Amino acid sequence: LGLWPLIPGVSPPPSYLYSTSFERQRSSGGREPSVAAFIASWPSMGCCLGTDAGLAAADSLAENETPTMTLSDRRKGPKVSLEARSGKVSGVGAILSTAPIDQDRSYWEVEISKLPLPEGDVDDSPFAADSHEGKEAETPVALCRIGVTETLSGALLDRHLPSVDDDKQGPRKGWVVESCVLYAPALQQLKEGDVVGIAVQLSDFPMLQFFLNGEHLGGCDVSRVSGTVYPAVSVSGGAVLHVHFGDDKWAHDPPSAAFQPILMAKDVI
Repeated sequence: LGLWPLIPGVSPPPSYLYSTSFERQRSSGGREPSVAAFIASWPSMGCCLGTDAGLAAADSLAENETPTMTLSDRRKGPKVSLEARSGKVSGVGAILSTAPIDQDRSYWEVEISKLPLPEGDVDDSPFAADSHEGKEAETPVALCRIGVTETLSGALLDRHLPSVDDDKQGPRKGWVVESCVLYAPALQQLKEGDVVGIAVQLSDFPMLQFFLNGEHLGGCDVSRVSGTVYPAVSVSGGAVLHVHFGDDKWAHDPPSAAFQPILMAKDVI
């Protein structure tokens, strides 16, 4: 494992326990757990660290492990509801991550848990729920936007994320996929149960890629993303999303092993 020299006085668990644990997770469709998660599983596996020094060293490793990104309870609209532990987002408005993207290559997923179908004739513009000079459309539209955006605050968090494709570009830029657009290759709209993957690379092109249920949405690639951007989503009309920054909840693999979960910058922790 390459871990044991770091923990004095600790003998590694039998190799068959390690391999069995990891193979069980792989066979069930999961991903390999972190070192801290593996350490935490030892008691349940019947293993013993053996010494107090070993226990303290293991605790230190778990505490010093850089945490993955989270959604921010401060960078969200007042009508947005966030369940921090599960990453569940509902209500009306936008929510951003705790910090901007700082690492070279990163990946995360957003699960569309609920997306009610609109009833009756509705305005089919991307901002149907926000259109008509700030008045809501007569019929609520279930809508979500998923992607990255420049920092938002105030009234800009009360509505959907900005998009460079909007007819009237606001004061901030955003790069998103949304629920009311047909996407290749299946020419389908986003729907309940879909998983949108987002891959960002700051030093290569395209800088932003989107995936739908593991399939690359090539027509949505963004060659260049300007400025400092945050992972973000927005919801309205009863839409519910679950944002998964940690790879233990990813439904699909990233485009390559170089794309990793977003880690919190040291000055943010």
